[in-house]
Amino acid sequence: MKVYAVSRTQAGIERRAQQRSAIAEPPKPEPAPAAKPEISNVVKLVTARHVIDLVARMHGCTYAEMRGPSRQYRIVAARDAAMCAVMVLKPNLSRGQIRLLFNRDPSTVLHALRKRGML
Repeated sequence: MKVYAVSRTQAGIERRAQQRSAIAEPPKPEPAPAAKPEISNVVKLVTARHVIDLVARMHGCTYAEMRGPSRQYRIVAARDAAMCAVMVLKPNLSRGQIRLLFNRDPSTVLHALRKRGML
C-alpha cells in the first residue's frame, strides 16, 4: 500500500510541477516570417517621363511628338491629356516644371489644364 501511495504522490508532484512551469512561462509567440520582396509588394517609382510616355502610347504617338512643335489635333489632345495626368500623378511639380517637360509656353500648360477642368 505504501508503494502505491508514494507513486501516486510522486505523480501528483510531477503533474503540479508541470502545471506551475506552464503558468510561470507564457508561450512564446512565433516570429512572423520576413516579407520577401516581390513585384506585388514593391512600390514602383513613377517618373513624369513614364507618365508622358504611357499617355503618348495610349494616343498612338511618341514622346518626341509630345515635345515637338506639331499642332495636329491628335497630338495636341494627347499632350493635353498627358499634362493633366502629370499634374494629377506628380502633384509636387509646378506648372513651370511641367512646361519644361513638354517644351511649351506657360500659357499653353494653363490653357490645357483649364480646357480639361483641372483649374
